[in-house]
Amino acid sequence: MSDDEGVQQFLEIRETMRKIALYMGLWPFENPGFLYRMIPYCLVSLFVYAILIISNSIAHHISDARLVTVCFGIITINILCILKVLRISRFGKELLWFNRTVTELCNEFLSDGELKKFVLDDVKIFRSFFRVHASLCAFSGTVPIITSLVSVVYQMRHDLHPIKYSLLLPGTYPWNVSVNQLVHGLHFGFEAYSLMWNFYVGALVDVLFSFTILQMTIPLRGMSHALLNLRDDGDYGYVLHKCLIQYRILIKCRCIIQKTYGPIIVFIAVTGPVALCSLAWQVTQMDSMTTLQKMRFAAHGIAKTLQVWSYSWSATNLRGQSETFLDNVYCSQWLGDRRFMNTVLTVLMQRPLIIQAGHMPDVSLNMFVFVMKTTSSYYLLLQTLD
Repeated sequence: MSDDEGVQQFLEIRETMRKIALYMGLWPFENPGFLYRMIPYCLVSLFVYAILIISNSIAHHISDARLVTVCFGIITINILCILKVLRISRFGKELLWFNRTVTELCNEFLSDGELKKFVLDDVKIFRSFFRVHASLCAFSGTVPIITSLVSVVYQMRHDLHPIKYSLLLPGTYPWNVSVNQLVHGLHFGFEAYSLMWNFYVGALVDVLFSFTILQMTIPLRGMSHALLNLRDDGDYGYVLHKCLIQYRILIKCRCIIQKTYGPIIVFIAVTGPVALCSLAWQVTQMDSMTTLQKMRFAAHGIAKTLQVWSYSWSATNLRGQSETFLDNVYCSQWLGDRRFMNTVLTVLMQRPLIIQAGHMPDVSLNMFVFVMKTTSSYYLLLQTLD
């Protein structure tokens, strides 16, 4: 793939992310209309609706360990979606500044004929993650809907009465939802709408986080390469001063991302094992499964694992690129030159760009390992209790 094709691929991904987030009401822009501002509240209402009916089911079947485990897993997913929507909506102005600033930085390096081939190494990885994660979430969200619709149509075509209406969520309503087709259809449509947005919002925010980190690594790669390939001494002061300014901008960008996504990452680290364990427990407790059910459970499990991996890997990659930049600053042509010593020391005093979530240690691949180990522990505990 040529450099121009790589740049074009990145620009297409950026535009795709913008359009999807805009459609879901999670892309910040100046002076949004009233209806656009209401989209996040509508999404939160859908998720709260799902939590309430599932909680009612837990209250009525508290002695059913299998059902309670499944319900708790779905509730944690809905709470996570609420948290994602509220955090992104809360920091809309900061994210607007972030998008504009990082876009300008990326465009600057991508327009440089010498630098653009060094800054796009992670685009292929992100593109593959985007396609796989979005496809898995879409599959997991649509299969239950299609299966329920096919079941009802099959019963109608073969004159099977009374028709058994199956809803999508393991919830309990305080009224009969199978009185007739209209009542069932309304409840089914509402649950289907809630389920689809649950998976789509979850996938979007996960991918959006990875993309924001990708945009921050592009300037870091460009700055590192620029410092290692100075043409003459006259460029050194200009390049070093420019890199210092850009690194300070990236520090501010990191603070915005950390403030926005920090609680989300904490929640994923804490509830990720619960969701994965719930899924594994649900699979092992089923006497028989169709091929489609196996595919859906596998897709859901892989998507949840990819979710944890994406946050861990992205934060690790950002830290690694910032450490490489600081190492290149230290190894550049500044020793013995008093004109640049203060500037260089100012840069070297900066910490690497580390993503921290609350009082947790730095977000890294260790978080992924922690979630996987905790999932195994929870699952073994459930088997012991059973």
